[in-house]
Amino acid sequence: MIGRNLKYNGTFSSNGILFNETISLVQILKSENVEDGLAKEVKENNLLQINSEATRGRAVREIRKRNKYTEPGFWDRFDQSTEPEQRLLFFYLCLKTYRILFDLHFLVTVKRFYIDSTLPETFYYKMAVEELASGNEIVAAWSETTLKKTLSNYRSLLRVSGLLKGEMLTSHNIDDSFWDQFKTNGEVWFLEACFQPINK
Repeated sequence: MIGRNLKYNGTFSSNGILFNETISLVQILKSENVEDGLAKEVKENNLLQINSEATRGRAVREIRKRNKYTEPGFWDRFDQSTEPEQRLLFFYLCLKTYRILFDLHFLVTVKRFYIDSTLPETFYYKMAVEELASGNEIVAAWSETTLKKTLSNYRSLLRVSGLLKGEMLTSHNIDDSFWDQFKTNGEVWFLEACFQPINK
């Protein structure tokens, strides 16, 4: 199993969340020649339909970064999943790739869900970042603009994943077999991330 990223080496502040772009590249990501396929897509724009080659390149670099945290068979599983499941698998991959998202989600969002299910105000996320910054010089160096964009993209990710409706945090009603695979892989943390009971 591929572990999650434990370094603060990505801010999730550029390129948007890239859900639709990821969907369009699934067949390449499933293939044996991923790198060649992605390089070809940057040049030819057959799937992404992004006019600027530079913008395509930035999107593909971000997707390539996330792909490093997928275990064998992930994209086959993704491709065979329902759309709600795909959205959660995308959320799972982002949490594995960007430590800042993982930390903010568990330090602030998950705690709030069990209090009143409302999306926490920006203030609480900023407090959490300040706490993280006190022990990490990389986080401490982030600008206010970087933090603002990261939080904006994080909220968009919650909406895309189906965990945020309006301003209310919500859990998914998905078949137990979907969650069982995370239990089997020792990733019960993802059930907690999705506001699911872990002893169900």
